[in-house]
Amino acid sequence: MAACTTSSGGLVVVHKEVSGAELLAHQTETDCWLVLYGWVYDFTHFVNTHPGGKAVLLRFAGADGTVGFAAVHNRDMLDEDQLPADVRLVGKFCSKPGDEVVARGPASDTGRPGVAASEALRSNSSSAGQQDIMTSRDVDHDEADIPAATAPGKPLPRQPAPRTTEVSQPAVVSSRSRKQKSKPRLSQILNIYDMEMVAASNVSAEAWAYLVSAGDDEVSYRENSKAFQRVFLRPRILRNVRDISLRVPGTCFDAKSTHHLPFYVSATALGKLYHPDGEVAITRAAGKMGMTQMCPTLASCSMQEMADARAASMTQWWQLYVNPDRRVTEKVVLKAEKLGFQALIITVDAPQLGRRERDMRHKAPLFANLQEEEGQTTKGNTEQGTGRALSAWLDPSFDWEGLRWLQGKTRLPIVLKGIQTGEDAVLAYRSGVAGIIVSNHGGRQLDYCRSGLECLEEVVTSLRAECGWVSPREACAEAGRGRHDQEKTSASARQFDVLVDGGVRRGGDVFKALALGAKMVGLGRPFIYGLAAYGEEGVKRVIQLLIDELTMVMRLIGCASIADIRPEMALTNALTFHGQTLNNQLDFNYTPPWQVLESRQPSANKSKL
Repeated sequence: MAACTTSSGGLVVVHKEVSGAELLAHQTETDCWLVLYGWVYDFTHFVNTHPGGKAVLLRFAGADGTVGFAAVHNRDMLDEDQLPADVRLVGKFCSKPGDEVVARGPASDTGRPGVAASEALRSNSSSAGQQDIMTSRDVDHDEADIPAATAPGKPLPRQPAPRTTEVSQPAVVSSRSRKQKSKPRLSQILNIYDMEMVAASNVSAEAWAYLVSAGDDEVSYRENSKAFQRVFLRPRILRNVRDISLRVPGTCFDAKSTHHLPFYVSATALGKLYHPDGEVAITRAAGKMGMTQMCPTLASCSMQEMADARAASMTQWWQLYVNPDRRVTEKVVLKAEKLGFQALIITVDAPQLGRRERDMRHKAPLFANLQEEEGQTTKGNTEQGTGRALSAWLDPSFDWEGLRWLQGKTRLPIVLKGIQTGEDAVLAYRSGVAGIIVSNHGGRQLDYCRSGLECLEEVVTSLRAECGWVSPREACAEAGRGRHDQEKTSASARQFDVLVDGGVRRGGDVFKALALGAKMVGLGRPFIYGLAAYGEEGVKRVIQLLIDELTMVMRLIGCASIADIRPEMALTNALTFHGQTLNNQLDFNYTPPWQVLESRQPSANKSKL
């Protein structure tokens, strides 16, 4: 038997060598081998439970699928402790003269799986963020689903296989090409809605559905933004607001940091679906703009890559799902500590995924084609496969006792993400965690949940009443009035920070959340809009727009610094009213940037003056 050797922990490991001819003998649904980063994996028993569907795996059967895999997943997923139980490492791929294997991605010549394929991704991308095929499941800010691996740019060539189904590719949005031709200059992007429109035209319909889909009727998704429209402001006059400072002191879970901005990048997975550089481009942009980043567990880039891209003075937090195999969780936690992440953000609102019908419908053509040609149902691909994938990533039994276990396994501060009630906020405070993030998961989990902003008001009220906690804005207000009662707030001597995310699209939204008691405010989708539209520069543009808008709001309302923001500056009388409001800024009073450009073009139909 031909073999190669590698070393691991001082031990010599012998691997089988797999030739191209042998690989080609395993390219069917019942016998499916793939090459990833120069290593051969047996996916036979994973084909029918792959959450993205069997068609994606069969497309790469008996071939090199590295580029397709790297376009979505990070190489850490191939680590022994993270590899799905139904996937088996066969050996090292060693192509020999005369082999006719189709290489659909770069084969690594290193001694172990896990070499980044970013250069190959760039060379195979027709343009940043533009995919002609996208067959992913729903993964949002920090989603625990494993979507199908597809390559950016033009589709990779398919290798003929006797029993492998050829699947037609879903059509992209019809107006995409026209809009790309007139894509506005970055300076013409005046707000996040502009960026959203450009991003929507720059990716396939499938990729867009993947990003914006939400739970069931998407009521909570819309409500996240609507809630901000129901909070009005009370400006103060004749104040010195010549110089505006947006700096905020470090949170209690990264006290040594000074955040340049009161908003941060919330964990949003699978960035390479929208740009070859993926989350690393967001890391670079955030670092240059003085912004904090929450890095997602299910990123397209590895933890190491995001840490390596971190600016010297930048703050990074690591978002974490607690795995059913606690040993896996321990290894991830230790790695986060080693790589310098300053806090663990534990997502607690996803014991399973919500149902995202928009994304399911856009995947339908792919599965319909497969069912028609094979005469099989697709239930295993879409429902059972997703549930199986979730069981490999999420621990639905994780509870307060499990939290105590985790607290004993790390020296990093722990923050709970997904708090939506005052009762749970109080329990979190008493559990000893460093803080919470009020969030409904971008509206992608339980539909008809209240917005993060509305929940924030309840959380702050409960913490104040039950724990003697005082929000940063209230503490500043009381100190300014000389009425800060130290005895009354002695119970809050242990610092505890409350953050919020969901539906933020304006600097004014950030201001409202800060006024209601949040220490910092998270945004997820807007940075993906920037990434999809213009790459790293697009992310920087989104950050700058938020800075400009927040600076303007603070000057007009009479606040020279974040510490000057007071709760009474935001009126919440109508916050709990769930009547009809504007669905989306894009529905009314909105002119897309390219429409302005087109209106300036000379028209043969216009009469001469």
